[in-house]
Amino acid sequence: MPSPELVQLAAVALAALGVGGIVYVLVMPYFSDERKASKRVANVAQGQAGLRQRVGVPQPLQMRRKQVQDTIRDIEAKQRAKKRVSLRTKLMRAGLEIRRGPITSSP
Repeated sequence: MPSPELVQLAAVALAALGVGGIVYVLVMPYFSDERKASKRVANVAQGQAGLRQRVGVPQPLQMRRKQVQDTIRDIEAKQRAKKRVSLRTKLMRAGLEIRRGPITSSP
């Protein structure tokens, strides 16, 4: 059985580690750039909304912008699909042979 002094030392060490962890979690956002980045994003989002209200972007322009974004997204999705390598090609590259035909079980 461990000595009482060792148990007390372990308890103090664990308590200090726990307090240190809590302090780290509470103080870390102030030292990281995460808060600055979220403030910038909020300012940009607010600025964009304010700009639209002041300038009054015409509705057809917004619709055209959305159409262009959708078209670009579709084109990128098609390009990603073309880049995919088929399972047959992957197996051949791995040195495995695959045959087309009925699947038969051996007795």
